[in-house]
Amino acid sequence: MSLAVLRSPILQQNFPSEQNSHEKRASFPDLELIDENGFKEKISKFKGKVLIVSFWATWCKPCLDELPYFSELAKKFPENLHILAINEDENPNVKPVIDGIWERFDLPFKTYYDPTQELAKKVDLEVLPSNYILDRDGKLAFASYGVYNWKGEEALRFIKELINESPNNSK
Repeated sequence: MSLAVLRSPILQQNFPSEQNSHEKRASFPDLELIDENGFKEKISKFKGKVLIVSFWATWCKPCLDELPYFSELAKKFPENLHILAINEDENPNVKPVIDGIWERFDLPFKTYYDPTQELAKKVDLEVLPSNYILDRDGKLAFASYGVYNWKGEEALRFIKELINESPNNSK
């Protein structure tokens, strides 16, 4: 699988101006994440928090540009927001590079590994970076493909709205 890294202003998506309701939000696959030790956990483990699921790679400059913004968001909302960074490098020896990136940016979240792009296929990933914001019920509230300004007021406002939103308790 080869992914294009796009850096185009056309890819700049806007958050919904009016918050979409739970009923209108799409389901997101309950991906099984694998950490550096081979430990597996599903996205559903994080239900109750707003999630940013970020697909990235070490060779992707726009991805590396976004990581410090995610770090700021995670530190700003430590109790209610969780970042799930999913690395798409195919190189099995990429861990030291990732460790260096995490140390350089002082990232307060871990990365998960998808060297065979199994998770990428489940979300039809076509471009890096690709980011998905899930509400507290695990439903897709927003997706961004390519570079996005995660430091902007619009992003902060949308994340705060999702954090303050009551979960939909229906099954």
